[in-house]
Amino acid sequence: MGRRHFIIVSLGILVATVSGCMTNALVDYASSRNIVKYEESVNQIYISENGKKLVFIGPKHHYIFDAPEVLTSPLLKRLHVAHFWDFEVNAQGQARGGVVLYITEPTPEEMQEAIALGFQKAGTPPFSLHDENFGYLLDIKLNGIRYSTDGFKMPTSTVQLKATYKVTVREDTGGNQAARLLTPLTVVGDVLLLPAEAAQMLLILSKM
Repeated sequence: MGRRHFIIVSLGILVATVSGCMTNALVDYASSRNIVKYEESVNQIYISENGKKLVFIGPKHHYIFDAPEVLTSPLLKRLHVAHFWDFEVNAQGQARGGVVLYITEPTPEEMQEAIALGFQKAGTPPFSLHDENFGYLLDIKLNGIRYSTDGFKMPTSTVQLKATYKVTVREDTGGNQAARLLTPLTVVGDVLLLPAEAAQMLLILSKM
């Protein structure tokens, strides 16, 4: 076999191998599974007092994610939600997704801190020109667990966000009944608690 043919065959094997791996990954992630799509209405966002957990509240589900660093910074009072990326939930209830935050009226010092935390000017990748009205944005990737709200009742004193965000959720049932994990959130009086985080109160991000 000539060198040229050897290289072509070798590349063909490499491409086939890579394509096979990619195809297997895609099949494993999507097409071989039973995907159910639904829309979640998020109207409340909380962060645990210790800054470890971020909670999105919907009528049927609670999504509890590991909190990003930016939500433990003094910039919290300046942050707002620009939009959500789609959420994905597997058969074990593990959830991942994303949210884009923007910062309003920062001081020069706050702007420096925001840039250090990863905020980028709107219109630069990965943001589109449609985001230009938001100034500087931060794209946050989220990983956590989705829980059912069955049997749970929110305190009547809670404050909702200024807007309700519609989030598309793609649920992978794996061909079986998806896991229905009951929310770990509890209510004592008008206080919302997360016992797994040492029963610390959750603080609402009411201005987002």
